[in-house]
Amino acid sequence: MSANAVKIAISLPKEDFKLLEAIRKKMGITRSALIDKAIHYWLNKRKEEQMIKQYEEGYRRIPESPDEYIPIEKSGLEAFDPEEKWE
Repeated sequence: MSANAVKIAISLPKEDFKLLEAIRKKMGITRSALIDKAIHYWLNKRKEEQMIKQYEEGYRRIPESPDEYIPIEKSGLEAFDPEEKWE
């Protein structure tokens, strides 16, 4: 255990424990590593959700004007080729 690590004890439902054990064995990692990965994943998702919320709130406060989005729409339409085959 690294000097920066903190040891904790947690309780889980048996079924969740069994699932986690199967996952960690398949991945070939320790319980601590699995829980660490899960917490990092959750923290990153939470941060991402907060950033999306801030982004959306910003657009609600200051929406784009037609001067900003019309040229983008126009360039997109000019790039579109109705004859092009998509497969």
